[in-house]
Amino acid sequence: MADLAATTGLVASVPFVYRFYPTVREARGRIAAGELGALHVLHGSYLQDWLSRPGDDNWRVDPALGGPSRAFADIGVHWCDMTEFVSGHRITRLTARMKTAYDSRIKNGQANEDVATIMFETDGGAIGSAVISQVSPGRKNRLWFSLDGADRAVCFDQELPETLWVGGRDVNKIVHRRRVQHIWYAPQPGAGRTSAGLSGLLRPVCQRHLHRYWRCTGRRSSTLRRRSARRGSYQRGPCLSSLTNLDRHSRLTARHSTRTLHPLNLALSGRLGGLPRKVEWKLGRSWISNSAVGFTMAPNLNPTAVDFAPTFMPVGILTAALQELTPRAARDADPDLAIEEWLDFAATLGADCIELSAALHPSLSDVPAEALLDPVANTLDLRTPFTAARARRVQAAIAASGVHIADIGYFDNMLHDNPTIRQTKHDFMVRTMDAAALLGVPAVTGFVGRNQTLSMDQNLIDFEQSFIPLLQAAKERGLQIRIEQCPMPGWTVGDNFHNNIAYAPGMWIALHRIAQRHDVGDQFRIHYDPSHAILMGQDTRSIFQFLKDEGYNFLIAGLHVKGQVIDSRGVSAWGYGGQTVERGDWEHGEPSAIPADAGNAWKKQTVLCEHELPGTARHDPLAYLQNRTVDWLDHQLAVRELLDLVPATTPLIVEHEYGPARIQDKDLLRPILAGSLAFTRHIDRAAASMYALQHEVMAAQNIPIQGWGRQPFRS
Repeated sequence: MADLAATTGLVASVPFVYRFYPTVREARGRIAAGELGALHVLHGSYLQDWLSRPGDDNWRVDPALGGPSRAFADIGVHWCDMTEFVSGHRITRLTARMKTAYDSRIKNGQANEDVATIMFETDGGAIGSAVISQVSPGRKNRLWFSLDGADRAVCFDQELPETLWVGGRDVNKIVHRRRVQHIWYAPQPGAGRTSAGLSGLLRPVCQRHLHRYWRCTGRRSSTLRRRSARRGSYQRGPCLSSLTNLDRHSRLTARHSTRTLHPLNLALSGRLGGLPRKVEWKLGRSWISNSAVGFTMAPNLNPTAVDFAPTFMPVGILTAALQELTPRAARDADPDLAIEEWLDFAATLGADCIELSAALHPSLSDVPAEALLDPVANTLDLRTPFTAARARRVQAAIAASGVHIADIGYFDNMLHDNPTIRQTKHDFMVRTMDAAALLGVPAVTGFVGRNQTLSMDQNLIDFEQSFIPLLQAAKERGLQIRIEQCPMPGWTVGDNFHNNIAYAPGMWIALHRIAQRHDVGDQFRIHYDPSHAILMGQDTRSIFQFLKDEGYNFLIAGLHVKGQVIDSRGVSAWGYGGQTVERGDWEHGEPSAIPADAGNAWKKQTVLCEHELPGTARHDPLAYLQNRTVDWLDHQLAVRELLDLVPATTPLIVEHEYGPARIQDKDLLRPILAGSLAFTRHIDRAAASMYALQHEVMAAQNIPIQGWGRQPFRS
């Protein structure tokens, strides 16, 4: 590459992007200011697991393509650059050992390494070591270093990039990225590695059940918890309001307390609480956390004034809410007229953006319009390819209206069992992606679907063979495919309820792992819709907490705002996901030949619930707690507290599917949609204000949050 750059007169560069974490810059500044004193030891690791199995493969494994060095040349150079950048030292001498984990990676008698270990000296008089590995199970991208000086040490973990650990002989602190606030804790006499009880490591004043502060980590967390309970090492209650009860519980959890506290086995000085955001300390395989208000802040911390600055989310609308804003005869003749008129209409509603609906034209679709529960508008008409000239026309309308396009929605079954129909849908998806790329839109939102002739496990294989190429096409265009999790029970007159295999977090993770194997994990994301969670008996906070616990809270990249009102009588009659009969989609033991009858398959869903346009359902706190409708305020709080996304750039897309109010008359529908968008915007502002007040302003002044709030995994 360097030779090629030299011959062409271009610059070849390696983007050492990890330098730009604010916490990394903080560490560098402290060292440059002399806060750590002379550096003695620089040590750390960069660990990944994407090649940890014998069957894992990639072009980089072949030395002819990836070069003689892989792990060190691929990621080790980032560790060295980061360490040199932060410390100000340069590595001058080193010794190294390399290892290739599996003989199957030897290509033509040559192999590059899976693991590298180095020991080194620097020009500043320090020594150090590093472990570089791409075969470390469970480590997705863990770049970690500790730089130890005469007076202090700093520790950075790329899997926890918002904090920087600063250690000293007398006081240790965690510096949080978002604010000046520090979390302080001081070593206590006798707080060693082999303390027999939790109180030997931590000295908090508990005000709630200690079990609320513990959670096992990893994919087998619930299994570990059950096994621990059977062995007596995990206890649910009683209320531990005194150190006596705390000590009693700690003896029951002694198998945890004999392990080191991460980052150090330290005791907590004074009482905890009002900490900036949620803070967790790892104790072996378990965690202790300040969540859910159990502690108050140590009085020796100086309160810090942080401005009240809530971050609001943009609000938009899916254009399928009004299919006939532009009559079909007019939009068939002028395929971009509907987009222009929708942008203008959205501006009158006060929307910030639209989700542009695309769909196969009724003349091309395999599903007749009368068989659909919610007919999807082809506002974006792609009977012919979308061209640069068409894009310029739409961009002019965007500029004139002040309303932007958040994403394009094409909701169809990408795993259809008929190969011809499937190919038609895939071709249309690629055409949709081409339009998104021309418009500068970041994503296409849709479904995965389901092959009705295969089991769920077989559908995973079908996904890998058939859907991965679509993700690769998205990658080529710089796009994401965001999957809405609707189970689509009425898609078929058969008895399957879950006809979109990406219907729940467990499947999202399984599908994302497949995408990761093909280097398209960044293209696979979820467009979350809380109405579908309600349909399946779930709640938003628990779903988000599960994703966070599993390390997948980055998956949700978009949000539909649509509610669901559960009919308890329907649930009593059929149960969630139950198989209804005598719906009207079958005649004499065979699927009805009348297209409109196929629409009765949606009674599998409508017997249980009715879609809610946000703001149109009564306020029902009991229904929120029973997951019979969406708790909108907590939904927006959970987005901020648990997901890894940027609220300011993540739109809330209102999706209107409440039948009685889905009026195909612009003048009648305008005040309904305007009211729903206003409701959505104000709910989000209330949640943003609560989050900023509690987690930023109060935290900086060491003021505890009151009460419990809604808790995950309880209803």
